[in-house]
Amino acid sequence: MAITVREKEHWKERIIRKIDQAIEAICAAENPNFLEKIRKEANDQALESLGIAHLVKEIKSLGTQRETLDIERRNILKQVLAKIQGVDVESLTKNVHSFGDYEIQAAVNRRAALMETELLAGNEIGKRILKLREEKEELLDTVWLATSPKQVKQLWQTVSEVLKQEPTDLQREAMGIEPLDELNEK
Repeated sequence: MAITVREKEHWKERIIRKIDQAIEAICAAENPNFLEKIRKEANDQALESLGIAHLVKEIKSLGTQRETLDIERRNILKQVLAKIQGVDVESLTKNVHSFGDYEIQAAVNRRAALMETELLAGNEIGKRILKLREEKEELLDTVWLATSPKQVKQLWQTVSEVLKQEPTDLQREAMGIEPLDELNEK
């Protein structure tokens, strides 16, 4: 009996959950703040490497000043509105709005992701986490390999060799699993 796409997706999600739990366990056992620290350091390095750290600091400072001015402005506007409507200021609803520069944040996030990978690669705990993340990234292919006929597994191996790509540990194991149809024929 062949495994359906839905079942493969189910197993992919279950294995992802196990990998995420393994990453959490590594961090909990070794250093609970490890990934948080790596992400902050990666973000700081991304800002520095993009040459915008001082500008982002200035933006934050201006943001703080702006927040103060916005609060003052809203308070005055509420007083005016309350006066016009003949009600107490407290009876007016709050109208809070915010904005963000998504382009800058996206660039910082992309660079921070690269920096995070570099930082993780320079640390034993980080290397283990990167290996698990790679397994997670390749998991759909791994599930398909585990449930595919021998010809697909051989093709996958050939393509990997031609492209000079190493299969993950789970993919190596998956290629060794006999397909269900071949098991039933025996």
